[in-house]
Amino acid sequence: MQNSPRPVHYPRARPDLTFRPVEGHFALTDRAGAQTDRLTLIAALVWTYCDGRHAADAIAEAVARELPDAGEDVPARVTALLARFASQGIVS
Repeated sequence: MQNSPRPVHYPRARPDLTFRPVEGHFALTDRAGAQTDRLTLIAALVWTYCDGRHAADAIAEAVARELPDAGEDVPARVTALLARFASQGIVS
């Protein structure tokens, strides 16, 4: 029996959240202006690719390309960030 390939997931950010720089970091705020999450540079970059058009591997490639000093564990870090975003309910 062959394993069928896993479907590719294209994370999509919650549309009611706004991404913006705040005092030396990046933040996600909801429509009421409440900060929902504080993001590192890598997390902020990952967030910008959560548009429903980029799969996790494409996001990891983009992060590695845009932040060449991020290290060799970029794919694992992207996977962990996407899992965190999903568990927080800020991406689907």
